[in-house]
Amino acid sequence: MTENANTASSTPDLTPPKDPLDAPENRKTRARTVVLISTLVPVTMVILPKSLFPLFRDPLLLLWVVFGIMYYFQPQLTRATRKVPGPIWLKFILFSVPAGWIGELCAWTGNFLDKNPEPPLLHPQLIPDLILAIGYYGGWACGWAIAFSLVRWSIPLVILTVGTFGWVVEQKAALLISFFQNIATQPLGGAYWLLYIMMVYGCILCLGYIPVQIDFRPRFPKVPPWVHFLKIPVTWGLTWVGIMIILRALMFLTGLLHIIPEKRNIVEYPFF
Repeated sequence: MTENANTASSTPDLTPPKDPLDAPENRKTRARTVVLISTLVPVTMVILPKSLFPLFRDPLLLLWVVFGIMYYFQPQLTRATRKVPGPIWLKFILFSVPAGWIGELCAWTGNFLDKNPEPPLLHPQLIPDLILAIGYYGGWACGWAIAFSLVRWSIPLVILTVGTFGWVVEQKAALLISFFQNIATQPLGGAYWLLYIMMVYGCILCLGYIPVQIDFRPRFPKVPPWVHFLKIPVTWGLTWVGIMIILRALMFLTGLLHIIPEKRNIVEYPFF
């Protein structure tokens, strides 16, 4: 009897690990529901006229709506993504480009409606802007793919990291500098714009990350606590290097092919 027990205990467990999607009660369900409900706020802000508040009717607010819907249906998106062939890191990079297009399209639409003569876009004309977005968002996806492959990331930490990265690169940190310059007189206004940038950058990255988050298997799933303090600055560096390499390579190629026109007025020449 003792011999059989010892033999049984030494037998390796060949039972396959449980799929998180098969859990009867997913612990993220409540969080997903709260995020989905929160999308009513930007929907209301987009519908109401600017005469009530200058920040209404901003198409970029719809990014939170798309993010909320995708986050709520993450299990279904994950199952669909598993049917797409290829490694998980490549899927993330490929998904990040159309996610960036959604962000650029919202930003371009807002600047076009406001008739902004110098829009803070990769290019004032929509088609060249979307072409250059392939290099920008493909580049930052390469950096983030490395980060996701090394250690675990939560959605809130992703939004915090890429959002603070946006503070530095958006308009050459003009909004961040303005916040500190006017913190005594307009602290709430400055804080709103910093949160706004965090929302925009965070949503764009998460649109590509949500379908693959569950299936990313980091090389170091358990790390010492001090490693978590390095996540943000290291990933900033990876993101910056990825953008510089891929975007500059794309700009060099488009320059050789002469397919990117000179920047012109967004109202007179909206598309090309």
